[in-house]
Amino acid sequence: MIPKFLYRLANISSSDEIIKVINKVMYHFIWNGKNKIKRLAIINNIENSGLRMTHLETAIQAQQMMFLHEAICQ
Repeated sequence: MIPKFLYRLANISSSDEIIKVINKVMYHFIWNGKNKIKRLAIINNIENSGLRMTHLETAIQAQQMMFLHEAICQ
């Protein structure tokens, strides 16, 4: 599910409201309702007792930076 969101949002200007809704849907799916633990805990690496969940905002920013880098370097 996350790669599909990233593909759609990488090359467009994504508002904070859209990202907030996507996060809400993703975490509601994971927990089947209300969050059970803090989101930062699930985003952490396994070594830090996390589950390596993708941090959506950071992933979108990284995709946008790669897109800009490709556009500038051509």
